[in-house]
Amino acid sequence: MEKMDPQELGVVFTMISFYSGEPIAAQRDYMNQVKRDHTCFQSYMRENKTLFAPAPETGIPVILTKGQSTLQENIRNEIKQIVDELITFHAKHCGHKHE
Repeated sequence: MEKMDPQELGVVFTMISFYSGEPIAAQRDYMNQVKRDHTCFQSYMRENKTLFAPAPETGIPVILTKGQSTLQENIRNEIKQIVDELITFHAKHCGHKHE
């Protein structure tokens, strides 16, 4: 059996509140503090209780919902960006190709 050796690859900021297209000032300050000591991914996952709360009950992840509002599209795109960034990072730094 292969020995597990988990290591921090970086921080993904989640539950981010946006104002004028950017994280709110209080969160930006916190994010900047974290960035001083940790590798941080550029993609964020925004907070939206309206879209995320029903997922456990319905069994449908937000990424697979059919809603067509701009906000729903933005959230789905943000999730895809996080996944793409993680796959790219892993391929570059861990020596494995994602298939």
